[in-house]
Amino acid sequence: MAAQQEALQGEVLSELLITDNDEVKAQYPDDIDDTGIRKGAIIHQGARRGVVVHDPQDESVAVRFPGHEEAEVLPLHEVLLARPARKEAKKLEKAAKDLHDVICQSEPYKDYGDANKATLQQIRNGDAPPVWSVNDARHRSDLEWIAHICMKACAYRNLVSSLELHKQCWTSLEICVEPAITLFGRQAPEVVSLLLLQLYAFEDLYDLPDKGQKRLARHARRKCEDLMDCKWEGEVALPWLSARDPSMRYTSELLRAEATQHLASATAAMGDPEGAVEIYQRAIEQFTTLNDLGRLATCHHDCAGLLAVAALGEPGSQYRELRECANHALLPKQAKKLVQALRHACEALRAAELKYGRISTATAQMHYAVGRICRDGRLFSPAIHHLGQASLIYYEVWCGYARCKTHPDVTTAVESLQEAIDNYQVRDPKCVDLPRELRDAIDPEASRCKCSQCDKVETDDVRFDRCSRCKVAKYCSRECQRQHFKEHKNACKVCEPMAQKIQEMREKEPDPSSYVPDGYAPKLQHKAELAREAQRRSEMVTPRRAEGDAPPPDAEAAPMDVG
Repeated sequence: MAAQQEALQGEVLSELLITDNDEVKAQYPDDIDDTGIRKGAIIHQGARRGVVVHDPQDESVAVRFPGHEEAEVLPLHEVLLARPARKEAKKLEKAAKDLHDVICQSEPYKDYGDANKATLQQIRNGDAPPVWSVNDARHRSDLEWIAHICMKACAYRNLVSSLELHKQCWTSLEICVEPAITLFGRQAPEVVSLLLLQLYAFEDLYDLPDKGQKRLARHARRKCEDLMDCKWEGEVALPWLSARDPSMRYTSELLRAEATQHLASATAAMGDPEGAVEIYQRAIEQFTTLNDLGRLATCHHDCAGLLAVAALGEPGSQYRELRECANHALLPKQAKKLVQALRHACEALRAAELKYGRISTATAQMHYAVGRICRDGRLFSPAIHHLGQASLIYYEVWCGYARCKTHPDVTTAVESLQEAIDNYQVRDPKCVDLPRELRDAIDPEASRCKCSQCDKVETDDVRFDRCSRCKVAKYCSRECQRQHFKEHKNACKVCEPMAQKIQEMREKEPDPSSYVPDGYAPKLQHKAELAREAQRRSEMVTPRRAEGDAPPPDAEAAPMDVG
C-alpha cells in the first residue's frame, strides 16, 4: 500500500496527456462503468474539487487539485463523484479536431501522408504532424482535452506559421477557457498558460483585416487585465509552456510585465498608437527592473515600429510613397518621432546581442529594424551596415544551420539592402539630424556582443575578432574559435558566398570624395574632407586586440577579421 501510494504521489499529470498516438492505446474498454470513480472523473473532497489522474488502487485514488502540479493520494471513502469522464465534451473534441486538420493541411505536412503512422518521438521533434485517433479520444476528460489542445498550440505555432493556424489556435484555446476556469480557478497556472498562449496567437494575427483585429484586440485587452490581477508567491512553472523550457518560471511581477507588453500590442491594434507607446514604456521599465533582456528587446523593437509608422506612415502606403518622392526633409515633429524610433531599435539590438549572441534570428531582426529606420531617415551608410548584417545572419541561420534552400527573411533583408545601396547619397541633405550619442549607437563599431562560444562581452578596450569567411561569428580568442569550429564549420562554408555577395554590393557605394555640395569648389571640398578625416582619426581611440593568437583549428578554419 505504501509503495503504491509513493508511486501515485509522484505522478505528474502532463505525463499522462500525450495519448494521441498509435503507441499509446485507449485506456479503457467500451463498457466502462460511468458510475464509478475512474481516471478523468471530477470528484469532491469537502469543498475541494479535483480530477482523478489514475485508476483507484487498493481503496485509494490519485487526485490532482487546481494549482498543484503533483497528484495527491486520498482514501476512496473521502471523495465523492461529481461527474464521470466527459464522453459528451463535444465542443472540446471538435476544437481539437479542427486544430489537427489545420496543422495537417499546412505547407510543412500536407505531403506527409498518413499522420497515424507518425511516432511519438517524431511528433515531439516536429518532424511529423500530430496524430488524431478516435480510440484515444473516446474517454478523455475536460482536462485532457484542454491539455491536448494547449500542447498542440504550443508545439506547432512556431513550426507552422500560417494565418489559418493562428486563427484556429485562438478559437480552440478560447473554447478551453471556460472549462479550465471551472476546473482550476481563475488565477491557476493552467488558466494563465491558456491566456498567454491565446495572446501569443493574437500577436501572430497582425495580417487580419482591421475589423477582425479590433474585435480580437478587445478580447485580448480583457485577458491582459485578468493576467495583471494574478497574485502569486514565489516562482511558478506554467503547464505546457514550461514543458518546452523547464527553466521557465513566472513570478507575479514577470507575468504583470508580459501582460503589459501584450496590452500595448492590443492597444495599437485598436488604433491608438500614442497610448500603445506609453504602455510600452511601462513594460520597458518593468523588464529593465527584472533584467529580462529577451522580452526587453521585443518591447523596444515593437515600440520602434510604432514610432516609425507614426513618423513615416505604414510601409507601402500612399503617404509614405509621396514622402519618399518629395524633395524635402521630414518635418520637425516627424523627425523627432523617427529619432525616438531609432533609439528604441538600437536598444533592442544591444539587448538581443547580449541575450542571444550574434548568430540568432532575434539579433538579425533587430539589425533589420535599425537598418530600415536608418534607410527611411536617409542615413545610408549605417543602413547598409545593419541591413548587410541582418542578411548575413539570416542566411547563416536559415540556410546554414537550418539547411533551408531559401527563406523569406533572407530575401526581404537582401532586397532592403539592395534598395539602400541603389538610393545611396553621401550626406543626403534630407537626412534626419541625429544627436551625437545616437550617431555613436548606430556606428558599426558600437556593437558590444557576446563571444559566439563563451559569455564574454566586448568592451571599449577589448574588441573581438570576427570570422573572415562568414563575417558573422565573433570570438574573444583563438581558443574559443577552435572550440566552436566543429559546430560552426558547415554553416560558415554555406554563408561564405553570401558574405562575398554582400561585400560586392557594398562596393557599389559612392566614393565620399566624389560628393560636392552646391556652391563648393572641388578643391576646397577635398581639403575640407581631408581636414575632417584627420580630426576624426585623432579623436578615435584604437581598441586593443583580444589576446590569443593561436593558429586556426585546422586547415579549413577561416582567419579572423578585426571588427
